[in-house]
Formats: sequence, C-alpha cells, structure tokens
Amino acid sequence: MRDIECGRQFNALTIAVATGIYSADQLAKAHPDYLFKSLKDYKKVLRAIG
Repeated sequence: MRDIECGRQFNALTIAVATGIYSADQLAKAHPDYLFKSLKDYKKVLRAIG
C-alpha cells in the first residue's frame, strides 16, 4: 500500500493488484487509480496503463 501512497506524492498513475498480502478492500482504501483483483484479465490491465 505504501507504493500507492508514494505514487500519489509524485502524481504517478497507481495500479494495485490484490494478489499479495492486502485484500482488494484494503487496497481500495489507499485510492489507487486502478485496482484489479488479479492479472487474469491482462488485456484490461494493459489498457489501463497504455
């Protein structure tokens, strides 16, 4: 979650994927620009960062 906070400090696009120790609900509280539950739909992820 700190990477989201750090990205916000630099106005960077922030993307969170809930495949680690934090749940999607926990990550959502950090307000990333994009939040994915997994990378299964990788095309959607690529569109977000494209």
